[in-house]
Amino acid sequence: YKNEYKCRDIELLQHTGYVYETATVTGYKNTHFDFDTAYTNNPSGPSAKKKIKLMDNVDLVPNYKSIFFHPNNTATLQIVNGSGKYLYDANNTAIADVRRQDKLIYVTPTDTGVVKVVVEDSIIEGSDPGESIVVISDIREIVLSRGGLMELGTTRDFKVDIFDEFNGKFDPQEFAKMDLYLQAES
Repeated sequence: YKNEYKCRDIELLQHTGYVYETATVTGYKNTHFDFDTAYTNNPSGPSAKKKIKLMDNVDLVPNYKSIFFHPNNTATLQIVNGSGKYLYDANNTAIADVRRQDKLIYVTPTDTGVVKVVVEDSIIEGSDPGESIVVISDIREIVLSRGGLMELGTTRDFKVDIFDEFNGKFDPQEFAKMDLYLQAES
């Protein structure tokens, strides 16, 4: 049977996203195929279309991160998708030490400002790069919700939102690195 079938290799020029392949059988007899009527009524022969997912573009997670400016603080970005072989770059290494280990990129602040980290797939030509914006900031504002009058000797839960210099919210994990305390006025 090997010589009865003509096979053809398909070269894929697009390396990420989806590719659709359609196969059509010609020179057939309806009795030799077990296709439904939609396929057998095709004048050029029975055909089938298949969707093939090649690979997702490389990306960085999270795409945005606001970290508190503290020398012992580090933002961790995770590289996802792609081929597994990556190149990375940062646009502002004057305000942060940026290093990579496997699929993680660490951003440690040395000053306040914004760092854009870009990762590219070094194997898949033409794939889109992944990027993440890391904001390194001091505290601009602290907002306590659920205020009101309290009696002495009672406790109350508060919702705390802490904003960076660019009006973005710090993640609650950042609070541990901040020297915060609540002082009541009398």
